[in-house]
Parts: sequence; C-alpha cells; structure tokens
Amino acid sequence: MDIEPLGWGGLKRIAEQLAMPLYALAGVSADDEREAIQAGTKGVAGHKGY
Repeated sequence: MDIEPLGWGGLKRIAEQLAMPLYALAGVSADDEREAIQAGTKGVAGHKGY
C-alpha cells in the first residue's frame, strides 16, 4: 500500500482547521520541530530511543 505523506503544507492546512493542539508524529524527529511549529503544530511528539 502506498501512502503519500502530508508534507508541511498539508499539515498546516489541517492545523488551521482544528481548534485543538496538534503535534507532528511519525516520520519526524526533534530536528523537524522548527518546521512543525511553523506549520501550526505545538511541536513534535515522540520518544527518546532506547
């Protein structure tokens, strides 16, 4: 199954429509936090590895 990523633009469109906090998850890391916040999220959700 092929799934196309939203990209920062798609994430921004979703964030603009929500009245609740949104966090980027899956396929992102702490290095992506700046872009995630610029796209309208509160940050990047995840965990520190093993």
